[in-house]
Amino acid sequence: MLRRGHSAASHQAGDPDERALRGLEELGARLGADHALHHYLLCTTRESGATATMQLREAGFEASMSENPTADGWIVVAERFEPLDHESIQLTRSLLELIASRAPGAVYDGWQTELLADEVGASEAPSRTTGF
Repeated sequence: MLRRGHSAASHQAGDPDERALRGLEELGARLGADHALHHYLLCTTRESGATATMQLREAGFEASMSENPTADGWIVVAERFEPLDHESIQLTRSLLELIASRAPGAVYDGWQTELLADEVGASEAPSRTTGF
């Protein structure tokens, strides 16, 4: 699953968020409709993960932290319903990069979402897709 984040990307063809949104739209996503977006922070220590989790909850996210199963450190998952569009993704990315900068050893690692039930045709296999 590809979820690599890239900071300060502009709204252009080389922007990984824009490419992900175009890919989601090709799969049937309605851009602008609210989707459950999952954002990821990687943290080097439990303390930085706890700090980030607390700040994300204060910012209106459902947030949870777990030990990283594939590397040293912790993963913080932040979820909330928000419009699936470039502006919303960029604003949320900026917020999460700010929160990560305030938790020593934390970095924003990108986002993903699932297609809504009415966006996936009965014969189409992918009902889950990934963003950046």
